[in-house]
Amino acid sequence: MASGRESWVGWVELTTEPISELATRHTAQVMRDVGAHVLGVVEAESRELLRMFSASVLKHVGWTPYEEVHLIDGNDERGINVGLLTRDAHEVITIRTHVYARDKSGVVFSRDCAEYHVRTPAGPEVVLLVNHLKSKGYGTPGDPLGARRRFRQAVRIARIVNRLRDEGHEHIAVVGDLNDTADSEALRPLFQRTGLRDISEHEDFDWDHRLGTYRGVNEKGKIDYVLLTPALFAKAVGGGIFRKGVWRGPRTRNRWDVYETMTGEVHAASDHAAIYADIDWNR
Repeated sequence: MASGRESWVGWVELTTEPISELATRHTAQVMRDVGAHVLGVVEAESRELLRMFSASVLKHVGWTPYEEVHLIDGNDERGINVGLLTRDAHEVITIRTHVYARDKSGVVFSRDCAEYHVRTPAGPEVVLLVNHLKSKGYGTPGDPLGARRRFRQAVRIARIVNRLRDEGHEHIAVVGDLNDTADSEALRPLFQRTGLRDISEHEDFDWDHRLGTYRGVNEKGKIDYVLLTPALFAKAVGGGIFRKGVWRGPRTRNRWDVYETMTGEVHAASDHAAIYADIDWNR
């Protein structure tokens, strides 16, 4: 891999905004440099566009396409979806959508909680739940409507995780943009009812200059996650945040490295940094 690491699972946020050719290239460079065998993505428009991106743009940045590209249309009317890409003989053997999940208030997921069962070359099956929870409202103090929706979504994800564990699945990862901090009331059910652990808790996690994942924000900008069940966390040897595709202004303090060709915000791969976990199946 270009970065010299052995990243097993990661996730990248794409963008639905009009972007430049350089921004597209930088997104591919982020994917290349994170180097994950299994990569969750959000804000993807369609499986075909995601497949074409993998097949063509990754080649232009000196990397090979992902062998499998998966995406199911979700509930967002704008057509922004969650998906999964796998490589190096990591095979998706089962897919389940939760777009029809409902509770007493109605449809639960803003997009989907896409459930992918992945067979690994090392043997264990891993279940990935790729999520993009309800976005925070802008201009509404406290975001009460969004927080209530995220709470409902966290409750349902916790239920799915516990159902999977009851079925005998030990290795489960919840990845994506959860749009809130770990100490928020909205995400409380996800953490308190499942035992999931954030890869950022690992002693060898590399924060790369900031404690957040969104733009240049610190703790209150930590809204992107790779959450692992205890059995999977026990096999983690590290992880980190990869920021080279996120724009930072010239006056930013404690600046992180960016790609040399990223000379303006319009060239950014995303305003969310990628996050990844390094897994050693021999542990």
